[in-house]
Amino acid sequence: EGAFRPVDSLVAARGFIGMTVHYLLIHELFGVKRPPRSSPEEVVQTFVSIFLKGIER
Repeated sequence: EGAFRPVDSLVAARGFIGMTVHYLLIHELFGVKRPPRSSPEEVVQTFVSIFLKGIER
């Protein structure tokens, strides 16, 4: 309890979804190549880290 600062949960969820949808659109739909040193797992881990550090207290 209290690990995260108070944020609007809808805005936070949309922000996280926005990161992932943007990534998918750029790489899957438009065919932009992902940096070769970044696996899909590393990309997901980075997104989760950015999000959680952003709402951390």
